[in-house]
Amino acid sequence: NHQESYLKNDFFDNVNQVSKPSSFLTIKNPLRINIHTFNLDYNKVFKNALTIQLGSKYVISKTNNSIQFFDGINQVFNSARSNDFVYDEKILSFYSSLTKKWNKWGMNLGMRTENTNYIANSITTSESMSQNRWDLFPSVFIEYKISDDNTLNFSYGRRITRPAYRLLN
Repeated sequence: NHQESYLKNDFFDNVNQVSKPSSFLTIKNPLRINIHTFNLDYNKVFKNALTIQLGSKYVISKTNNSIQFFDGINQVFNSARSNDFVYDEKILSFYSSLTKKWNKWGMNLGMRTENTNYIANSITTSESMSQNRWDLFPSVFIEYKISDDNTLNFSYGRRITRPAYRLLN
C-alpha cells in the first residue's frame, strides 16, 4: 500500500476574511504487511452424536508502517509529525471443543488458550513496547429445539478484538 494524501488548509476569521496564509500538507504512508499462518486441526465424530475438535494455530506477522509528513508547497519534511513504525507479532493458540446432540438438546463447550507476543517499535522516536502474555477464551453454546420452527439458544464466549494493522502506527 502506497497512499499519499494532499491537504490544503485555509484559515479565516469570524467575518470570513483570510487570517493567515494557507498551509499545505502532504502525507505519505507506505505500508508493508507480511503474515504467515500455520494451522493444524483434528476432528473426531463418534456414533453417539459426540464430536471432539482439537487444533492449533501459529501466526507470524510483521508490519512496517512509515508515516511521512511534508509541509508547504515545497514539501519540506516534518520530522515532528512523521514516524517509522515496525510491529512484530507472534500468536500461538491451542483450542478444543466438544459438541453433543441428543433429543431436542444440543451443546458445544470450547476452550482456546492463546499466547500473544509482540514488539512495537518506533524507529523515529526510539520508543518501544512489548508484551508476552497468555489468555483463556472459554465458550458455551446450549440449544433447545422447542419445535421445528422455534429454537431457544444460550451462548457465552470471550473474544478479543485487535486493531487493523494499518491503524497501529
